Amino acid sequence: MNKREWGRLVGIGVLTALAVAAHGAWANGASAPGSVDDPLVTKSYVDAKVDELRRSLSGQPSPSQPPSDSRSSAFAVVELRPGDALIGQSGTEIIIRSPGRVYPITSAAGGLSDLSAGVDRQTGPLPMNHFLIVPRSDGRGIYADPNNRPNVVVMVRGAYEIRQGYAKR
Repeated sequence: MNKREWGRLVGIGVLTALAVAAHGAWANGASAPGSVDDPLVTKSYVDAKVDELRRSLSGQPSPSQPPSDSRSSAFAVVELRPGDALIGQSGTEIIIRSPGRVYPITSAAGGLSDLSAGVDRQTGPLPMNHFLIVPRSDGRGIYADPNNRPNVVVMVRGAYEIRQGYAKR
């Protein structure tokens, strides 16, 4: 089935759905515009839905990701000096790439989500090459052991800050 036939099929499906919905509204007696049964919508809402439908028909991705200035889709390579901490925001992804002791910074709500092992990391050194996620923006992250030599390399995606000279509290 080529794209043209697929587009026609989708168009026929949409028209059929609209016809069934219109028939149902007519059969049940149409409500007054703006009532609970027939709410009003804004032009911007309709425009957004039309644009979304056009994008889906043309194969373009919808803009569901936050703007690129707030979140990058690529991992950043970060070096943590001994004693430094990386504090992530909600959804920050971390992968430890070089040897050295790295520990989780936890909160009262828990630790870091280790998706590779399927556990909540709250204590002990973190393993290399495990996919870690900061579940909430409540001060969670990782810190490099002050006795590490050399620096620890981590890959990070999402919002984070580096705190130098962090000592676990």
